[in-house]
Amino acid sequence: MKKNKSTDLTALLPRARSGDQEAQLAIVTAFRPLVQKLAGQEKNPSLRMDLASQLVLGLLEAIRKYPGEVAKRFPGFAKTHLRHLLFHYIRKEVRWNKLKEKLYDQTQELCYTEDFTLRIQRRELQDALQCLTPAEQRLVYLAASQ
Repeated sequence: MKKNKSTDLTALLPRARSGDQEAQLAIVTAFRPLVQKLAGQEKNPSLRMDLASQLVLGLLEAIRKYPGEVAKRFPGFAKTHLRHLLFHYIRKEVRWNKLKEKLYDQTQELCYTEDFTLRIQRRELQDALQCLTPAEQRLVYLAASQ
């Protein structure tokens, strides 16, 4: 991060911690390359913007939680905080994908052993599930797994 009068982290960090939105925006803008780099680790391109947004929120949280007064240590603290959020996100996605595969396998097994009317009902249920938003689908999958 280059130092000049408008982006001096020593001056921006206390203002950002006290709630100054301009200072927060300046810090978020300065850390945008790191956020984009970390968001690029998402394999699904359609989910990268969502991950980048979560990381920006994480950066704002890091500003609020930063324990020290020495601003030169903040970049390391922010990077560690964002990497922790990224690893948590990745673990959550892996668990979600495994659950989806497990439920998909179970529905495939059941389709071949059931009679024709149950197969039609299952197809109608799958069509109804596809009409839900991804968040609503997750809730249905989680409820079905319990």
